[in-house]
This record gives sequence, structure tokens and C-alpha cells, in this order.
Amino acid sequence: MRGLALLPLLALAWAQGFDPLKEAAEPLLGYRIALAYRPFGGTGIGADGEGPYAFTQAGHSLRLALGLRYRAGEALSVEGVLLGDYTLLGEVRDRGGGPLPPVWSAGGGLAGEAGLEYRLRDLPGRPRLALRVGYPPWSLEGEVRAGVLRDPVAVSAALGLAWTRGSPLALSLGVGMGLLANEAWSLGVGAGVRVPLGVEVPSGEVYLRLGYVTDPEGGEELGLRAAHGTSGFRLVLEASGALLR
Repeated sequence: MRGLALLPLLALAWAQGFDPLKEAAEPLLGYRIALAYRPFGGTGIGADGEGPYAFTQAGHSLRLALGLRYRAGEALSVEGVLLGDYTLLGEVRDRGGGPLPPVWSAGGGLAGEAGLEYRLRDLPGRPRLALRVGYPPWSLEGEVRAGVLRDPVAVSAALGLAWTRGSPLALSLGVGMGLLANEAWSLGVGAGVRVPLGVEVPSGEVYLRLGYVTDPEGGEELGLRAAHGTSGFRLVLEASGALLR
């Protein structure tokens, strides 16, 4: 769900290395890689020039996100993300004489996002104000995030307003909680909801995330996240760290 603030805990971990006691120094140049897999499918009734038919569909969707984040100042960061999508869809039709051979189709595309983030370090919760723009389609999102870190728990929340061309404005809300088991392992849970300010069905998602810090000094982390919501089940593999300190 594009523009949805579902991962406030990960947003804090991006710059803080998931330290529940203090805020770690953000790297001069950081990277983030995420590969998401989502299965989907269903059954229904359709019609074409040959008449009505019953169909069964099964699909597989992959999304690869490659992001770079540059610390432009003590409180300002700039981020760019390249997104690649690939979808494989299979369909079996039945016109009453038994199922026909499956038909497969594939497609994909590229998209990009760019954003600014400003950190208010002196305020309670260390709020972060973010503004992002994406294409295609054109989208614009503003968001504020804040969190409280107390050993060994981190609690965070995010509130945003997003616009996508062809869709109404949408209000998003996300909450998350993370538990630091030791210096390497962490466990996070969270939920998010997207409420369109127009005639569109609201959506939401809950997630469970397991993180492993491979280099505490450099902020290198691997993550595995399982999420389920309105759009079905997703499994995401993540890696983040510093290119320049």
C-alpha cells in the first residue's frame, strides 16, 4: 500500500540502529534494500466473445526497493528510492466442459521516490517530519513520526497525509513496538491503517518483524518481516547499513 505509514519502528531503526538507550549517530550515507513477495489469487465469473466462464487466478508479486539516504546536516536528511515491480499471473478458465489449460502473463515496471526528513532532536519523542514525492503515478506524502526508547522496549507512532493521482487524499496512522533481546536480535510488532478522505475502502495491515544486527558499530542490520492485511500476505527481506560514516 503506497504512502501508508505502516513501519514507524523501522523508520526509527533506519537512523538509530535500534538502540533503545540513546540515538546513534546517523551515517553520512546509508543504504536500504528490501525485497517483498506477495502471493494473491481468487475465483470468479467472467465473460468474453465466446461467452461466460468461471475462472481461477493465482499470482506472484515481487517488489525490489533500493534506497540511499544522505545526511545533509545535523537535522536534515535526503533520501532517494528506486522501486522495481514484477508480477506473474496464471489463470484457468472453465466454460462448462472442464478446465482449459492455464494461461500465464507477466508484467512489471519501475518507479521512484525522493524525500526530505527533518529531525527535532530537542523535543520529547524526537519527532521527525518527512515529505516524499513519487512517480509513477505522481504521489505526495507528508508524515510526522515520534518514538520513546526505554530499555529494552521501543514504542513509536506515525501520522501522515498522502495523495496519489487519481485517488482521494488518505490519512494514515501507524504504531509499533520493538523488543531488543540482546545486542544482535530484536523483535518488532506493529499495525497501520489507511483511511481515504473520499469514496474508497479503508485498508490496514499488521506485521511481525525479526531483526539481526550484523555490525553494531556500523549499524548493519538484516530483517525479516511478515505482514497480513487488506491486500493479503507479504514477506519482506531487508538489509540496511552505512556506506559512509
